[in-house]
Amino acid sequence: MEFWAAEGHHRRVPRRHGEHVQQAAQLPRTRRCATLANRDQPAADRFCNGGRMPEFLAEMTAILRKHRPAGDAITVGELPNTPHLPDVLQYCMSARPPRTRSAWCSSSTWLTATWARTGGLTRCPRTWTLSDLRARVGATQTLMDGTSDGWSTAVLENHDQARCAESAKMLAILVARLSGTLFLYQGQEIGMVNAPPAWDVAEYKDVDSVNYYRYVRETAGDDDDDDDENPGALRRARAALNYLARDHARLPMQWNALPHAGFTDPRATPWMRVHDNYPTVNVKRQASEDGSGLNFWRGLDPPNEAVFVFEKMGRSEKLVVALSFIGEVQPVALEGQFHEKARKTSVKDYEEERLDALQPCEGRIYMVEV
Repeated sequence: MEFWAAEGHHRRVPRRHGEHVQQAAQLPRTRRCATLANRDQPAADRFCNGGRMPEFLAEMTAILRKHRPAGDAITVGELPNTPHLPDVLQYCMSARPPRTRSAWCSSSTWLTATWARTGGLTRCPRTWTLSDLRARVGATQTLMDGTSDGWSTAVLENHDQARCAESAKMLAILVARLSGTLFLYQGQEIGMVNAPPAWDVAEYKDVDSVNYYRYVRETAGDDDDDDDENPGALRRARAALNYLARDHARLPMQWNALPHAGFTDPRATPWMRVHDNYPTVNVKRQASEDGSGLNFWRGLDPPNEAVFVFEKMGRSEKLVVALSFIGEVQPVALEGQFHEKARKTSVKDYEEERLDALQPCEGRIYMVEV
């Protein structure tokens, strides 16, 4: 952290580094296994949320203050094994000693099934209801209620979850309008999806995927029944990988329609296979397509450095103020500000008045009924 904080780069600090060592001396020599039939036992209580976490967080805060005194750095933590609210809040509350003014954001990926390594894969595919989604969104949105200095995040996809984009634009509206800092994962903005079901299981490279499929094969043998009513264990395992494997989020980013989707040199062999749909789903193509997923995201948060449009609301009418700050004609979409209500132009500095463009350094004010 000393090196990366001084250089001003992102640094991912292993969550469990030091934690396991300090806890080892405190843990009992034996423990009761929850499910003896499963060779993989839950162990999160052995290496997460230990008693020295406040000490480690304080150390991280001290390093940030030392190297980033202007406050242009934050700490962001993932809490995959922290189900209890008091534990979550200790990471999210920025002003609690000894971590004064160090923000720690808690992220929840609430649209995908709970990932529990082989256990999680064994339990899927799983059906979720809209009520489940409402409950999870509500939990993240009310997390900071009653606090004075906490902060949360809005997350839909990450590197440890499968893709969720079957209705990418609708989901974009959902997550982009939630409270908290938005994290947009690579490929999410162009609607990248899971690997095709037809891919061979050998295409799954993630260690959890490999170990899970090997485990099923060792315990179930060649049980690969193709009966749709009663599929064999290996077929169910492949369906689970296609549904939830982390590999889906780790396919190469699809930049263009060149070999390997422009991710690497055409002569190279990427570690993971590029999705079959890269010729049509890629950044370059979507950047020039009206209505594409990428441009839809841009519309949700337009990086417009030329035009400033705002409203002032009254009881029976509102002002719509449109201003161009550069010396070139700028496209705008003012019609959407009026919603077919009666309007009149109160102030303008050009005779020509187009609702789809502003002239160089033009300003207008509209009075609109509400």
